[in-house]
Amino acid sequence: MLTVKQIEAARYGVSPVRLSDGNGLYIRLNKGGGKGTVALIESHDKFHVFEVGHAV
Repeated sequence: MLTVKQIEAARYGVSPVRLSDGNGLYIRLNKGGGKGTVALIESHDKFHVFEVGHAV
């Protein structure tokens, strides 16, 4: 389970970083400083990324 403390403590890198909650939901850290919530869904052996919203 991903906590608010882990999200707030996360550091940005040169490329986007994804923090997983373990159930297909991720917090994406963009190199520009933005944080977003994305869902990674598998369908017919392909993964699809859906932007859910902004993170804290």
